[in-house]
Order: sequence, then structure tokens, then C-alpha cells
Amino acid sequence: MHFAFPVSPEHPQDGRIDALALNATMFIVGVVAGLVGQTSSLIADALDMLADASAYAIALGAIGRSTRFKAGAATLSGSLLR
Repeated sequence: MHFAFPVSPEHPQDGRIDALALNATMFIVGVVAGLVGQTSSLIADALDMLADASAYAIALGAIGRSTRFKAGAATLSGSLLR
């Protein structure tokens, strides 16, 4: 099954903002649950969510910027998601 957020042509960044908010929230929930449950696997998963949220934030920052800026943003994002 495939789910997709509707993206407005006037505001293409809206889907990225939703994804950023969701990943940031899941990061916080995961860290709290990992600390309360004393499980490093939940904390590790939360850190992965933080990397995803960072990549979305970088993508949002690159909207409307120069090609050179976008290339640098893609390099940074790729290194975070490695």
C-alpha cells in the first residue's frame, strides 16, 4: 500500500515540512521511550530519525538557492544519511 501527502504546486515545501515535523517528533518520542525503557535500540532508532529530520531541514534550506548551494546541501545531506 502506498501513502502520499498531497503537495500543493504553489507550496512544494509543505510535504517536507510535514516530514520534518514528524521525524523530529519521533526523535523526541524515541529518545524518551529509550531512556525510560533503558533500551539502546530505541535510542539508536531515534538518532536515525534525527538524521532524517536533519536531511529534510537541509532540503528545506536549499529551496530557491543557487545550484552551488544545492550541491553543497546534497553533499551534507548524503553524509548525514550514510
